[in-house]
Amino acid sequence: MTSFKPLYEALQKELTTIHKKTFHVHAAKELERKKAVLQYKKIQLIKQRVPTTDLDKEIAEMNANSLEAPPLDTTTLRNLAEESTYTNEPLLKVKLQQLSNMSTFLRSQREYTELLERYNPGLTMDQEDKVRRTANRVGLSVPK
Repeated sequence: MTSFKPLYEALQKELTTIHKKTFHVHAAKELERKKAVLQYKKIQLIKQRVPTTDLDKEIAEMNANSLEAPPLDTTTLRNLAEESTYTNEPLLKVKLQQLSNMSTFLRSQREYTELLERYNPGLTMDQEDKVRRTANRVGLSVPK
């Protein structure tokens, strides 16, 4: 029977890795959305012949800032750890097996996603990149 501490550490490691990756994906999408809104506002101000220095500064700040993933909240996992001090041996074995299964599942899902992205590079590309790469493949270039 495996002890609780290695299972807890493995599960926390997988959860932290997944948390960081999903945060960066969502943050990048949100950053693109905010940039698009600012570009739209900038175009509207240009049409009205109003100076756009404030928006230019804001766009430059967005490009310069790099976001760091917030720490993962592991209170639920800690609560589960505190509950794992059962005196009932069969129940403890079941809980440890469940933790082991969760850790294995999360690691397998992460590896599956990485392999899927590695062997199918166009899967996560947006439409613009697909068009540009397809045109490049046949010897053409997409105008800007």
